[in-house]
Amino acid sequence: MSTVAWFRFEGVLVPRTTLACATWMAARHHDVLGRVGRVGAGWLGRGLAFAGDPGEALRLAFRGVAGASEDRIAILSEDWADAVIADGLHAPGCRLLDRARDQGLTPVLVATHPEGVVARVAQHLGVDHHLANHLEIVDGFATGRLTSPVVTGHLDRRRLEADAHARGLSTQRACAYGHAAEDTAFLAAAPRPCAVTPTPRLRRLAQELGWPIVEARP
Repeated sequence: MSTVAWFRFEGVLVPRTTLACATWMAARHHDVLGRVGRVGAGWLGRGLAFAGDPGEALRLAFRGVAGASEDRIAILSEDWADAVIADGLHAPGCRLLDRARDQGLTPVLVATHPEGVVARVAQHLGVDHHLANHLEIVDGFATGRLTSPVVTGHLDRRRLEADAHARGLSTQRACAYGHAAEDTAFLAAAPRPCAVTPTPRLRRLAQELGWPIVEARP
């Protein structure tokens, strides 16, 4: 049984944030009428994120795509993913991804982005497994809601382990790679955590706990 290596999508691999994705998708919603209101929802979601409620921020931010057809959501997701890839994925995270595969580990991308975005980037990276958020579709149209449970950076050990076991992966010597302070619980869920070009708060915590830190090369 292969061992899992969890990679936080945002920060470790991609430079763009999920709330920026929500705002971008809302701005390109096919219905021009009401576009300002939808974009406003995305910015309000950003405000909630800074207030310390990332789950509610994500739920609110994606209300801006309510009414978009399933096909339109798929196109927007692919366009955003292609823009992320074109920007350039983070080199330190990509190197760690390659190293994990060389060591016989199975990478799983853990993302707050919508599933369509993550699937396209995962395909580009040659990764078969990802855990991401899903936009609720009813009768072929987005409701503007995320299906529960919402994926945030605050995933606990039980959910990560359950997901890995459902994929037939071992967590006994699992690795986890995170970038920001919100990834603390995610990192603590793995026997072998690693902070990748960490934010100042995560850097301090990693130093206190003796977690390895990987820096970007100049």
